[in-house]
Amino acid sequence: MVQAISGERAVADFGDSKAAEKARAARQKSLRTVQKGGQLYAHQARNMVQQREEEDLQKAEIALRRAQFAMTKAKSAERQPFLTAVKEYRQKMRTIRAARKKLMKTLCLEIRKVGRSRRRRVK
Repeated sequence: MVQAISGERAVADFGDSKAAEKARAARQKSLRTVQKGGQLYAHQARNMVQQREEEDLQKAEIALRRAQFAMTKAKSAERQPFLTAVKEYRQKMRTIRAARKKLMKTLCLEIRKVGRSRRRRVK
């Protein structure tokens, strides 16, 4: 009987030791290594965490700037057809004004000629 109880205990202890080994292995895998070699003080760990947070913040700001730039670029691309239509209209108006100015100039010259010829006849 004693042998059976001691055998039972041995099997239970063996199972417990295997479970403990598995738990220890899982804990070791889950632990993050902050630094290799030497001691790590609390203020050093705080500084490392703060630097990591600052780097993450900088990365987020860069990503935000890129997204904003992409949005403004998309807006400008959306307005591009309208802007080209405005440019074409302005160019058309310039040519119309230039043609009108040229026409007015020739009309004024003709009026002057007619006026001069009338003055000469009257004299």
